[in-house]
Amino acid sequence: MDLSSLPKIRAPWWLIIVAFFLPGIGPLIGIALLILRMNSDKQSTFKDGRTILTISYIMMGAGVLFLATAFTNGFSVVQFIWGVLLGGGGVWAFKLAQGMKATGERYKKYIAVVVN
Repeated sequence: MDLSSLPKIRAPWWLIIVAFFLPGIGPLIGIALLILRMNSDKQSTFKDGRTILTISYIMMGAGVLFLATAFTNGFSVVQFIWGVLLGGGGVWAFKLAQGMKATGERYKKYIAVVVN
């Protein structure tokens, strides 16, 4: 079968960009929506942020793996960028989980003072 006999399909430029970036951005949007949901839920304020803490560890681990593979066989810019983005996002989520824990403890103390 000759490939030149097949009809040429021309996709719009924006569709190619969306198809290229969607697999990488989709999970990040999901994580951001999860964090926004947990921040807006008033009952989750009293939780210690274990879910976000776990997500931050996973993101930091993936970032370290991407950075390690970026330098193994030469230098890969794409893997380096993904490593920095995932690692930075993991550090941000870790700090967010620590803040949630501190806020929850503070609110618990306030409630104990008001009730007693």
